[in-house]
Order: sequence, then structure tokens, then C-alpha cells
Amino acid sequence: VRGWRIRMGPRTKRATAKSPEPASKKPRKAASQPAAKKAKTVKKTVKVDPREFAEVLLDTCKALMLCSRTQWNSSEDVTKSFRVVQSEDFSAGGGVLRLLPTDAREPMMRMAMLYSQRFEDEFENWSDESDEDAEEEEEEEEEDDPELTKKLLEDIDENAEMEDHEDLLFGDIMKTEHFFQFKPLFTLEQAAGLIASHAEGGALDKALEAAIDACNDADVEEVEEDEGEHEEEEQEEEEVEGIDLPWKDA
Repeated sequence: VRGWRIRMGPRTKRATAKSPEPASKKPRKAASQPAAKKAKTVKKTVKVDPREFAEVLLDTCKALMLCSRTQWNSSEDVTKSFRVVQSEDFSAGGGVLRLLPTDAREPMMRMAMLYSQRFEDEFENWSDESDEDAEEEEEEEEEDDPELTKKLLEDIDENAEMEDHEDLLFGDIMKTEHFFQFKPLFTLEQAAGLIASHAEGGALDKALEAAIDACNDADVEEVEEDEGEHEEEEQEEEEVEGIDLPWKDA
């Protein structure tokens, strides 16, 4: 209705929004520099030729075979323990064995013993065959054919020229492939180090040479002792027959 003012209650002042107080400025932190990236260490992969590794161990085994000595326990020990004990002494090749990892030393000595036994068996078979051949030659001596003899000698000379001196000594019994089984006993680094030390002037090369020289000197001494003992035995046999040997004094 005109003229009528509808009062809706007391008029209130509009609240004026206060402008927000400026936030206190905090000191800016210095921009952190990116952390220096750590240099990645690239691990070099060591490569080892298994055949070259096996060839080094083959040479090592040959030296140990030449240096090993069979020993027996003393008579006093036998009398007390009633045991005759045979042992293989590889102490002359100790300088060589110390260059191998600990886990590989015993297997290498056992390998040398196995090869030595094989050579003994082969030598006995060869000796028996030689005796049989000698008997056959004696029987056929009267019917000897000069042309056949000449041809056989020529064949022997050709074979000797083709074969290496080392092969004549060790034959075809020892093979490089036999030493691949030693791989699990070496790390790559150890195998690479052994191959490097086998080069001329390396630690293994010097140790092998020293061991073989020491064994050769020992062999000369043993031969001289055996010759002296053999001469004494011959003199005793000439002087006293077995039936005339005296009894032990009471």
C-alpha cells in the first residue's frame, strides 16, 4: 500500500570487510643447489679363457708330479702302531701350491697322484710288452730282414720329430679338458691372476721353475745314494751268501 513503509526492523550498518593485513614476509631461503650426482662406479667385467686357464693348471700339475715324493712312516712308528703308512709329500712344491686358492690345493694334489698312478700302470704294461717283443725278436733274429729294419727305424725317427719332448714325457694321459672341473674353485679374478702370474717372470712361473730345480737336485742326491747302497749290497752278496748270514746276537 502506498504511503506505508514496512519496517523490517532496525537498520544496521553494513559491515565493511576489513582488508587483510599483509602477511609478514619471511626471509627467502637460499635456493638449494642440486646435490652433486655421485659418480657411478662401473665394474669392469673380467674375461678368462677357460682353455688358457686349464692349460696353466695342467703345467702346475706336471710340476707337482715331478716334485712329489712317496714316504713311509718310520720303523719305530710301525712297531708301535702296527701300521705301515704311505704318504705323498708335496712340500717341495709348496711355493706353487700357495699361489692357488685354498680350496683348490687338495684337489690339485689328488689329481697329481691319480696321474702318477696312471703313469705307473702304463709303464708296467709297456715293460711287459717290451719283454714279449724282445723274446719275439730273439726268436726271429736269424730271419732278420735288413730292409724292414731300416723302414721301422725311419718311422721311429719321423714320429720322434713330430712329437714334442713334453709329449714323450707325459704321453697322452694328461689332457687340458681334465682341468675344467677346477673352475668352480676359482673366482674370475683369481683365475685371471693365476694366468697373468704364469707369464714369463710372473710369480707362478718363478715358483714352478724353482720347484722343478729343487726336485732335480734332490733326484741327483737320491741316485748317488742308491748307487752307493747298491755297491754295498753287491759286496755283501759276494762276501756272504744268504744261508750264511749270522743270527742276531742275544
